[in-house]
Amino acid sequence: MPTVCPIRSLHVQTRHVERVVILRTERLAVTTWLPGDADDLNLLHSDPVTMTYIGGRPETRDESSARLAQYLVDQDSRGWTKWRVEDAGGRMVGRAGFGTYLDDRELGYTIDSRHCGQGLATELAVGLIAWHVTNPVVRSADGANPLRLWAYADVDNIASIRVMTKAGLHFVEVRQHAGRPYAFFILER
Repeated sequence: MPTVCPIRSLHVQTRHVERVVILRTERLAVTTWLPGDADDLNLLHSDPVTMTYIGGRPETRDESSARLAQYLVDQDSRGWTKWRVEDAGGRMVGRAGFGTYLDDRELGYTIDSRHCGQGLATELAVGLIAWHVTNPVVRSADGANPLRLWAYADVDNIASIRVMTKAGLHFVEVRQHAGRPYAFFILER
């Protein structure tokens, strides 16, 4: 079972130079980003295999730096983003967390291609779903109508579709996204 940190501990990213652990799984830690993490993020996002289903091409250093800057803004303003993922030795092995889809949260994960096939994405998805449930964002002052959790993958990305199913998300339909057919899933309550 993942260890989920409360949301109130999250709004420290840009004010401190320490990395904050968002959640821990059996083998991984999901942490906040630091401004100096651009090289790690670029190493992940410049790998053509890793980027096959995320934009379809490797990112430049400038693109990764801009992405990191946005992650830092999102972390500070919303309290959630697509965070850094590290192994037990503190080495970055991916990124995972939440973006937005429509007016809801979108679950996303990217694992370094050298670490694929080990069940890490499923482990992360299960932990992040637990985090989503324990850290709801509501649309109204009365606490009703929390953000839903969506996930989607290119229909050719069979591994990611399996992760979503194993993590307990429910298939909705195939929709066009970024000019391609994507399988959409949602967390049902």
